[in-house]
Amino acid sequence: LTPSTPPAGQVDGEDNWKHAIVYPGFDITNSGSYDGSIIMKYRNSGPGIGVSSSRVNDLSFSLPPFQSTDDSITIQFDFQSGHWGGGFGIGYDKNNDGRLHYSKGDYVDHTELGPSVFVGSHCNVGVSVRNPANSGTISSTTYSSVSNISCDNSDNAYPSEWVRFRLVIDLQANGGQGSGNLEYMNLSRGDTNFQQVTSLQNLNLGLQPGQNNGADPIKWNGMWFAMEGRPYAIDNIKFIRNP
Repeated sequence: LTPSTPPAGQVDGEDNWKHAIVYPGFDITNSGSYDGSIIMKYRNSGPGIGVSSSRVNDLSFSLPPFQSTDDSITIQFDFQSGHWGGGFGIGYDKNNDGRLHYSKGDYVDHTELGPSVFVGSHCNVGVSVRNPANSGTISSTTYSSVSNISCDNSDNAYPSEWVRFRLVIDLQANGGQGSGNLEYMNLSRGDTNFQQVTSLQNLNLGLQPGQNNGADPIKWNGMWFAMEGRPYAIDNIKFIRNP
């Protein structure tokens, strides 16, 4: 990616990212990055003000070819959280229109969305693991589990900490419904090892193999994120397939 500021509205972004922006303020920039790399960032605040973005497979980049027989899948990303709510997840472009639909300037189709990690939401739900295509929120815990800066500060002048999240999905657990273990590394504190988010372990993800929706691992062909309010930012997205 190269630095840019996409305009408000339905726009096509760089590298096949598709942005649905409710209010101007979404930047692709290295400003605010903890390591100097280029990040995707939203810098405006308020309920309902934000961006949702998605990217589906193309010749330049594709998710690993996940199979229902795989042992596990790892989803990893770096996130700077805000107050109102934001998250990152995987999914399936069910209607083949080149995007995944979360809302925030776009319509919503939860059947396209797979497991995700959500951070914020008025600080009442600090960190949660979700599967929108099936059961919605699976489990949640307080934001203090991963950061010692109150996420209330994220809606003011003080940026929150950068946290690396890693969701490890065991596809064979729970009779094929899968299980999820969420881990984190607080980059702003200088953490060098992942730690478990204690209350977000061995979660039944409610996967639905063979159901042709976002809860079907073999269908996953895209990723999405959402940001509502400042100063949400995302960087260093990684997927690992363990056959």
